[in-house]
Amino acid sequence: MRRRSCWISCYLLVLIFIGITSSVAAKSSSEIRLSNTEKIVNVSDDTVKFLFKTNNGAHVRLFLGETLKSLNLIKDVGGYDDSEGLMIDELVSGKKYFYRIVVEYKKEIFSSTIISFYKYSNKIIILNNM
Repeated sequence: MRRRSCWISCYLLVLIFIGITSSVAAKSSSEIRLSNTEKIVNVSDDTVKFLFKTNNGAHVRLFLGETLKSLNLIKDVGGYDDSEGLMIDELVSGKKYFYRIVVEYKKEIFSSTIISFYKYSNKIIILNNM
């Protein structure tokens, strides 16, 4: 009888532990939203607009470079607004560029994959994600 009550107690402890860890996992799921990372609009010969979606008011950093190793922070925006996007100018037509978007929201950080594109005077060609 004593052995059986010990097993029941252990079983109940395991069920309680599983319930606690699953509720903690559910609460700690990321609230960061980042989509349309490949949406870029050609504005002029040397300007593009990134129109990705993320949480309103999120802190956004855009890294851009001509090679994977040369990604530099070029925009650092607190309070990002999806409807406005990010304008980047001084790009050279016919060049290949790489970029990464990093979003911070409610003390969580999320990063896109590195995406590459060719900038032409009249169009943008998105290449593979890396």
